[in-house]
Amino acid sequence: MTELALYLEIRLVTGRFHGLGDWPPSPFRLFSALVAGAFAGQWGAEDPAPKQAVFRWLERLPPPTIAAPFTTVARSTTIYVPNNDLDAVDGDPDRVAEIRGSTKTFRPRLFDPDVPLLYVWRLAGDGAPAADLLGLAERLHTLGRGIDPAFARGEILEAAEAERRLTDHGGPVFRPGGAGVSSLPCPGAGSFDQLAARHAATLKRFEARADGRSRRTVFTQAPRPTPLLVPYDAPDQVLLYDLVRPTGERVVRDGRTALRLAETVRDRLAERLIAAMPGREAEIRRIVRGEGAGDADKRRRLAFLPLPSIGHAQSDFGIRRVAVRVPAECPLLPDDLRWGLSGLDLGDVDPKTGEAPDDDGPILMEAEERGMLGHYAGSPSRRWRSVTPVALPRTPHRGGGGAERLRSEADAAKALLQALRHAGLDSTAAAVRIQREPFDAHGTRADTLDAGRFDPGRLVHAELDFPRPIAGPVVVGDGRFLGLGLFRPSRTAPAIVAFALAEPVAEAAGPALVAAFRRALMARVGSHLGQRDGLPAFFSGHEADGSPCAAEPHAHLFVALDPGPAPRLLAIAPHRVDRRPRGRDLPYERECRRLDEALAGLVDLRAGTAGRFTLAPLREPGDGDPLIGPFRSFVSATPYCPCRHPGRRADPAAFVADDAASACRTFGLPSPVVTVLDLARGRRGGLAARLRLDFAVAVEGPILLGRDAHTGGGLFRGVEGR
Repeated sequence: MTELALYLEIRLVTGRFHGLGDWPPSPFRLFSALVAGAFAGQWGAEDPAPKQAVFRWLERLPPPTIAAPFTTVARSTTIYVPNNDLDAVDGDPDRVAEIRGSTKTFRPRLFDPDVPLLYVWRLAGDGAPAADLLGLAERLHTLGRGIDPAFARGEILEAAEAERRLTDHGGPVFRPGGAGVSSLPCPGAGSFDQLAARHAATLKRFEARADGRSRRTVFTQAPRPTPLLVPYDAPDQVLLYDLVRPTGERVVRDGRTALRLAETVRDRLAERLIAAMPGREAEIRRIVRGEGAGDADKRRRLAFLPLPSIGHAQSDFGIRRVAVRVPAECPLLPDDLRWGLSGLDLGDVDPKTGEAPDDDGPILMEAEERGMLGHYAGSPSRRWRSVTPVALPRTPHRGGGGAERLRSEADAAKALLQALRHAGLDSTAAAVRIQREPFDAHGTRADTLDAGRFDPGRLVHAELDFPRPIAGPVVVGDGRFLGLGLFRPSRTAPAIVAFALAEPVAEAAGPALVAAFRRALMARVGSHLGQRDGLPAFFSGHEADGSPCAAEPHAHLFVALDPGPAPRLLAIAPHRVDRRPRGRDLPYERECRRLDEALAGLVDLRAGTAGRFTLAPLREPGDGDPLIGPFRSFVSATPYCPCRHPGRRADPAAFVADDAASACRTFGLPSPVVTVLDLARGRRGGLAARLRLDFAVAVEGPILLGRDAHTGGGLFRGVEGR
């Protein structure tokens, strides 16, 4: 049976869209506009039952695929309008002065009104109600705000034909699902009834009530509908080409010439496209070469990325392939770009004669094998390392000596975060390392690159740590459209996964919150691994037979709440607490990666009577963090519970101090001077103390000690030493 699709074509007459918050117009906004068009005005006298059935059918369809025109965002305009809600003053025109005027700020999106919005739903079965919807869709009168007139037409097509029209549209195509770069409200079961209830409540929002001898008007806010939030993705396309000679032999270019190679591909492609489409010369120069490009063009420009060969310890980092990233909003069609790139001659050209003396120069041939691209744009990752040097937006301060070197590194880190903002990436990331040497044995030193117009002092290699996994390819810096600042995912997963809590946490709620976080962690890991039972001991803290994991050194996670002014939940790998060296051959390397992947997207934590908490991912705590240090002195952030029971005649304070010093040695720390700041006994005689640890030398955290260290007890925070 042929698969069918419901196809709606929406045109906004003025080429402007004033709606707030969503672009393209969300499926729920369209659904609301269709309902308004079908029932309002002269159509209100019709029998509503058939129309209601159609919209209840539409709300249950899977979210549609959307094609939208290219847009630019206009300047913000503030309009001062009177509040025409005369009902608020009992309809008395003499009291209109009591109604304050209001301001409305518009920043519409501008686009070609001849390019429509397309919405395509896949239909299951024959989709009989779809035919009725087509007639109702023609009643659409606005989409966005009341000043955005629109009209619609629809068809029922074979799914393949609908997909072809989406492809031929030429604008970015937004598809539901996937990683999702944004979420759009979509109708779900009950959405039509919610809209009807809101409409009915709006009609009765002013109610006159008796108040003694007088009457007053009471305003009641109409209930808001609750659409579904569905992630939508509009991924960039990446075209991949091999460097080959006309004879078919592969060509390898030195990694130091990456910039020159990218410039050659860019310029030759622009020449070929301009020759084929002379009427679009200005646009091609702007999109391909960046000539005259403004801020709005940054997300439309092509990026030319020579790919050094990586993926193995013996990889030579020679360039055998060139990738061309085509943004979703690029106005040049991918097929036109494929035509322009296929067979593109990259041989040398005599600048005087314009002839190519080297007839054996490399050409581009579309790659059949795309495995190398997976090393740059595979699974999303939190940590990325540069393969080609990053061109910083400015030259960082340089100078000799220790203090000057620290200042130079800090300045370079700031410039790198500025480059992240320019690239549209999360600028809350941290630069873990910045250096001129490559991270790989065969990589290119920053100061040996053929840098062209870029000052060599601006070129660095960097390792970045993002608070959440991001998808590649990641390209950062001023040379990002020419292959500089190309990153690859780091194999090293964070050993500490941290989340910020949006709400304050009462001290008494800490244990319940940690327990809820641990349950959520194990549930998500189980779901990630496809295991309901029998999680590895690294996550559960229990052996396969259910007995507590008592391995030495510690082999399972530490889960804790840092109750500071900005509370954080932490899941800490045992090797960080035990201070063991980390290597790829150790099993926790794999488990850390699994933990990081499983906790991605954890934003809501329900902790029973302790409350419900909103979580925000944080980057891994690093040097200088109060939990990490290094510091010479630490004080308790959570109570320390000794691992042993004191004798009847033992001095409790001395016993706790001795127990804590012993625990420090167990975790690879030097023996500290322990000061008991506070000591309390529980109902069963157990001790809990607040301590200060003073070490002879500065040590690194995190420090978790005591009987309940795996569940957040005995957490210490660094302080300035004595």
